[in-house]
Amino acid sequence: MSVAENFKFSDLLVKAAEMDVSDLHLSVGGVVKARIDGDLVDWNETIVNQEMVEKNLFSILNDAQKDEFQKHGSLLWTFDFADNLRFRVQLFRQEGRLTAILRYIPKHIKSMTELCLPQVLNVLANLERGLIIISGTNGAGKTTTAMVLLEAINNQHNKSIFTIEKPIEYLLNNKKSLIEQRGVGVDVASFAQASQDLLLSDTDVIFCNRVNDEVTAANLLELAEKSLVVLELASQDVLDSLSDFLTFFPAINKHEKRQIFSRNLITILNQVLVKRRNGGRLPALEIMFNNNAVAAAIADDRASRIPDIIIMSGHEGMISRERSLAELVKNGEVLMDEAIKYARNKDDFKEMIMK
Repeated sequence: MSVAENFKFSDLLVKAAEMDVSDLHLSVGGVVKARIDGDLVDWNETIVNQEMVEKNLFSILNDAQKDEFQKHGSLLWTFDFADNLRFRVQLFRQEGRLTAILRYIPKHIKSMTELCLPQVLNVLANLERGLIIISGTNGAGKTTTAMVLLEAINNQHNKSIFTIEKPIEYLLNNKKSLIEQRGVGVDVASFAQASQDLLLSDTDVIFCNRVNDEVTAANLLELAEKSLVVLELASQDVLDSLSDFLTFFPAINKHEKRQIFSRNLITILNQVLVKRRNGGRLPALEIMFNNNAVAAAIADDRASRIPDIIIMSGHEGMISRERSLAELVKNGEVLMDEAIKYARNKDDFKEMIMK
């Protein structure tokens, strides 16, 4: 194995971009690892040392970022390295040593067709108001899906689009729409402040990539009354997305917020990425639209009924995760053993495969 002294950091980043690596892991004392098609593998024989991480990552921090890192012991930001390569960087300490995870952010946002995303996103891009939730666990591609939706709006409509992000990952360029991207901790102090500012702004579309407090959640609900709000949540499935959002409200006013939520919610798209048979990954989406039955279930605090409503509402474009996975298997795009890993109800999934 080689040592870091003979290592060119820029070459590693270029290779990661060329080979469509999603994440690079640099942990002092180990070799460089990469996440490819969801698997973490030894990817480079270079042994990471402290100097390598400090020279290439810690040294690019500004004073404010260094202060934040010293205060919290971790930092998340985006940076454009040499060769115009953009990465989201997570820097933290473990056992007193610096460790970094770098996620590659492509400059070009692919189309719905290229990413095998449902064409319902084009329908959503034409809406004027309401709340769209795009959810999934870390690495499920939810940010990319949200950006595809924003880009569809940008390409088709003359809109005012504001984003609230920590950090700003994809950089969007004005096309038909005017786009303003605000980085929390850089351009504005907090998500709460940024969402509060938008209540008095002339804006058509809002994207928020995190909710971490009641004020932000309440502001987004109010904004959805007059604008199209796209919210990203780190949730396991549709039911978790509902629960995670409503959790921010205390019991004393949760009933009121649930009513507002049931009126303004448009859809929840929850996705996972599964390995494609011939390499790469494909999204499997659970899709719930807010029809009368869903709205009543949310308003009456009977969300447990929603999975059955999704199954019974396929004619309205709803689809369960199991059905989405089964279709990928039936189409020959994903192997059965891969798909079943992501099915919550494995018996239902197997039954769908047999039909």
